[in-house]
Amino acid sequence: MMQPARACSNDAQIKIMNAPVKISPLLAVASTQPAALHNQAGWSVLELPTQTGALRMHDHSARAKLIVEGAQAAQLLASLWRGTPNAVNAGWTDGQVAVYCLRPDRYLVHGAAGTDDALEARVVSALPAGQLLTVTNITHGRTEIQLVGAQCVALLSRLCALNFAAREFPNLCAKQTSVAKISQVVVRCDEEVQPAYTLIGARSLGQYLWAALLAAGAEFGAFPAASTNEH
Repeated sequence: MMQPARACSNDAQIKIMNAPVKISPLLAVASTQPAALHNQAGWSVLELPTQTGALRMHDHSARAKLIVEGAQAAQLLASLWRGTPNAVNAGWTDGQVAVYCLRPDRYLVHGAAGTDDALEARVVSALPAGQLLTVTNITHGRTEIQLVGAQCVALLSRLCALNFAAREFPNLCAKQTSVAKISQVVVRCDEEVQPAYTLIGARSLGQYLWAALLAAGAEFGAFPAASTNEH
């Protein structure tokens, strides 16, 4: 005779059953640092101790990321966010959602952790009939690492050939490039007076990039910092 399933008998079992199903691609690397498991908008991430040095690293992989492609992508997004840029590499934000033009027919829509489904639904609902447009939610397939602090450019310049001078790479600028020999979208997203850059790339290479950034930034005091939802 089959025995009825027994209820969970302790808090540890309950925690496992209720654990988030969305896992940061950096969890394995970040687990080498002293940190506690943290549920961030349905994602399992490590809450690392906040640092205040000249170079900090954040795991922001839980943030929403959509790619919108097609000849009419700019018009579609402008109907939803009037500040949508049409110049390549330009960006715009209202403080909640950011939109970046990677190519005339390719845009990145960026939002807070846990908002990707809602953003996708909003964009899809505005798709005009008969237009060749695609909306792809890439949140789960990408790693997102943010660098913050005065030494950001010094670190990035070691791993990337882009010119990070302010006139060439102003705030809210986004460029597709190579960082540590792997493809990344690099977004400048300053936090008040502090320079900050976000790197978005393939999930499978996230742990490699995290380790490469830590190694290259060792002399600048690079250390992982607590994750946040802010742009």
